[in-house]
Amino acid sequence: MFIYRLYMSISTHVGHMKKGFLKILLLKIIAGENDLTGYDLIKRIEKTIGRKPSNGTVYPLLKAMVNDGWIERTESGSKAFYHITDTGIEKLTELKMLKREYMIKVTEMLSIADNAFEEEPSYGLFELVVPLFIQIRSLLERGIDVNKIKELIDETRIKFEEMAYDKNNGS
Repeated sequence: MFIYRLYMSISTHVGHMKKGFLKILLLKIIAGENDLTGYDLIKRIEKTIGRKPSNGTVYPLLKAMVNDGWIERTESGSKAFYHITDTGIEKLTELKMLKREYMIKVTEMLSIADNAFEEEPSYGLFELVVPLFIQIRSLLERGIDVNKIKELIDETRIKFEEMAYDKNNGS
């Protein structure tokens, strides 16, 4: 029974986090391109994350965002279009400033989960990887050529393989 309650608790928290991040993503997409329908937004999200969110998730989030004053909904014929408001722009700016804190919290959660379910500790794997993720994202946002970043990652991966080879062969 304890395991079931723990699983349900984790599932609930993860579900809330996913909806929260999806709401931020919706706001970001609307800010970048006004006059999108709910269908357009679902397609953009699917293209961005590689998975199609359900209508039953997206439309209630859009309604909540309208109610919060972050976006406006206008109708033309049988279609509803969404536009960002000044309040939405302020909220998006605020959320972008919290990004690092979100990433730290998610990293902590993943690290705890990884260690909880592994036979041996993961030695802070997520703590090692997330700062790299953040740095790569920062470089891309600054316009650094993605091929240069890939080249550096490939060089690093080769060095990791050499380290593993040396360790396996007693060097």
